[in-house]
Amino acid sequence: MGVLSFPFGCGGPRRGVDDALDVRDLGGALDAYDRFRATEGADVALLADVAALLLELEALSDEPARRDAALAQLELAGNAGLDTLRRIGRSEGVTIARARALAALTKRRDSQARAFLYALLDGDDPTILALAVTALQNDEEARMLELLAHSDPQVRRAAALRLSARRDSSAALEALVQIARVDPEARVREAACRALGSFGAAAVPRLRERLDDPDPQVRQTVVRALVQADRDAAIPIIAPLLGLPPSPASVEAARVLAYVGVDEARDETGETALQWLLGVLSHEDASLRSTAAIALVSVAPTGAPLDALRAALAREEDRGVRLGLARALLPSDDDARPARDALLALLDGDDMPAVQAASILAEHDDAAGVAKLEATLASEDPLLRGVAARALARGAHLPDAVLPALRDPDPRVRIQAAGGVLAASNH
Repeated sequence: MGVLSFPFGCGGPRRGVDDALDVRDLGGALDAYDRFRATEGADVALLADVAALLLELEALSDEPARRDAALAQLELAGNAGLDTLRRIGRSEGVTIARARALAALTKRRDSQARAFLYALLDGDDPTILALAVTALQNDEEARMLELLAHSDPQVRRAAALRLSARRDSSAALEALVQIARVDPEARVREAACRALGSFGAAAVPRLRERLDDPDPQVRQTVVRALVQADRDAAIPIIAPLLGLPPSPASVEAARVLAYVGVDEARDETGETALQWLLGVLSHEDASLRSTAAIALVSVAPTGAPLDALRAALAREEDRGVRLGLARALLPSDDDARPARDALLALLDGDDMPAVQAASILAEHDDAAGVAKLEATLASEDPLLRGVAARALARGAHLPDAVLPALRDPDPRVRIQAAGGVLAASNH
């Protein structure tokens, strides 16, 4: 049940928390933790046990949105969520919650979970079947190819992603190429293109054909897959995209071309791509400006490009784009003041950019950011309360500050808060 606390020889307030956890009484565990904290002080591991119980109960609920949100938080919690995922994986019945927990454990090389998940491959529920595909062994190519023709798109998508493990198989390559071309669902075509990135140089000409896919997300994935397959071969293919009107795919191409590793010099193509990205910061479409700003986070501009990024931040009026620009500047600029000042200015608002700016500041131990997150716990918007709660617990490393959020009337807030507490216990 999350990060377990073992009270060897301990009684009193701690025993009250442990007793409530033993009988799965969440309300009693929260009340007992309040009493423990009043006399003994904060205990991250003990509070994480309570958060783990909250997430387990939500993951086993009958409400799909709550179930999925809780399971997502357990996966994000890393090692701290493993025990709870194992408990859910051992739960009774053939349920989506159990299958998702087993799939998460299988991805972490849990052989017992893989065996349980494998047994679910014969079920009729397409959602459970799509999760069970994770349990297929690399040598079960025939079954993967069979599922690639399934009537349900989520199963086809899962099978396409699993086929990435068959990178030496010409049959898998051809099947993925076909699905990438003709599947009616964009998410399936996108998965097939992503899988093709594992096939090396042989996939490059096939991926090149998919740059004209009607879906922008698929085209963006193709750019990434091309670079994964063969970066040197991909560069002359994706460079011409910078001659087209800006789009998510061309922004991704520019990011890839402009990226350099530590202590590497950016070549002429990379400099051109960097300048192109900076030019998109003046585009009339705010979503494209934001996409370019996000791309620049990994590019780490210096010198004149850094000046251009500061200038773009100074003139930008859209709050979401300003957030992206500040985030791009913060790790790149030796002078953190422009980015920090922009983030501080964003705090003067009651929207998501304000909470995200507060989250970034809080991660850097900024008192103003922490104060904004604490104040947001009283917001009327549950979405903002949830983001603030997770950021306070996980980013600002203040899990006890989100105790009120663990009792929030909105389950989404409680789940986000518990996820943040559990993740914080890893540190």
